[in-house]
Amino acid sequence: MTFICGENGRPLTKESFGNLFREACDAAGVAKSAHGARKIGATRAANNGATVAELEAIFGWQGGGMASLDTRAADRARLAKGAMAKLERTPSEQSIPALSKKCGAHEEKINDFQSLAANTISG
Repeated sequence: MTFICGENGRPLTKESFGNLFREACDAAGVAKSAHGARKIGATRAANNGATVAELEAIFGWQGGGMASLDTRAADRARLAKGAMAKLERTPSEQSIPALSKKCGAHEEKINDFQSLAANTISG
């Protein structure tokens, strides 16, 4: 299905559309391109859960290469967001056991370590 046609009423090729888009951007003083518009569209669709097949259908791609770039990035972000809760401390990690002087360490070094450890856990 064609949504954008040239002056002759025929569908624009990707290259022709890119050239017209660049000319319009230049005339408007905007340093963007048709590629950027496609990229943001694909990124937005992938972030909203579009599959590789759906992206290929929307953007006319084939072979999964281009579409998988966007879905991989979206999947990575979604997985990272979901995994963040797994970084929370467990109840057993809330306190540091008292360090013993039995190892021959100086009391000053033990206090420095306890202070550093407490700041690391609370920060």
